[in-house]
Amino acid sequence: MNQVETAIEQRTREDKRELADQIRRKITEAGYEPEEILHLIKGRSRRIESRVYATWIDPENSQNTYVRGPLPGWLKKKMTDAGMDPADKEQRENFKQTHLKKVIGDI
Repeated sequence: MNQVETAIEQRTREDKRELADQIRRKITEAGYEPEEILHLIKGRSRRIESRVYATWIDPENSQNTYVRGPLPGWLKKKMTDAGMDPADKEQRENFKQTHLKKVIGDI
């Protein structure tokens, strides 16, 4: 990269930083926190973010994991063996909380 390109890139970064500071000041002056407003600026098309779902692990067999979606067979069996109905959402949530280990993010 030559000196002109470097200077242009540096000036662009400075302009963006200055604009961000102005926006932040304007939001604060209006009595809001930037976090309350920034998602409105980004718009829907930019809100594509990866979600992190909890991973539930069977403490008796760490190969048995459940993240979301249809229940795997091992989980249905464990619930049935415990006298719970896998089709009942409240019972599923209760079973996960009391019989499985919750991990957030990558395992």
